[in-house]
Amino acid sequence: MPLDTTPGGSAADSYLSVADSLAYANNDLGRYAAAWIAADDATREKALRRATRDIDRWAGASEQWALDQKLSYPRPFDVDDTGFPIIVPTLEEATYQQAIYVLANADTMDDAATRRARALTNFSEPNVSGQISDDPRFGRLSPEALALLTGEGFEAGAVVGWIEAT
Repeated sequence: MPLDTTPGGSAADSYLSVADSLAYANNDLGRYAAAWIAADDATREKALRRATRDIDRWAGASEQWALDQKLSYPRPFDVDDTGFPIIVPTLEEATYQQAIYVLANADTMDDAATRRARALTNFSEPNVSGQISDDPRFGRLSPEALALLTGEGFEAGAVVGWIEAT
């Protein structure tokens, strides 16, 4: 079933179309963008759906444009000059960034969730060892998507804070 990217739609399942994601990828570089370009459309659609769900879970809007819309965005003020709902460019780019991150790291993210479910805080595997963060959201959103969703000009439903340790 093809993606539904209708802003405010009751069946929408992605903030970004495959065609628009390829436009981002064609202006990007690095192994994530290369993997995105090399993937087939069915794989890209799955990654875009998961990226959209990840964004909604992390930064879901408190107010929606329509009462029956499936996704968190658009918000009541995310409209064009005629009052038609839109997905703001920052959210589209964050969706692309999260989708390429998911495509490259889905197995690693799922492995970390499995370790967390088993209450394993430390792990050792061939060629890697480490400690899992206490925050189950850590590593779920790409650094680029996180920066876009918490940056100036994008008011999300989540607050990010930090404490300087010396």
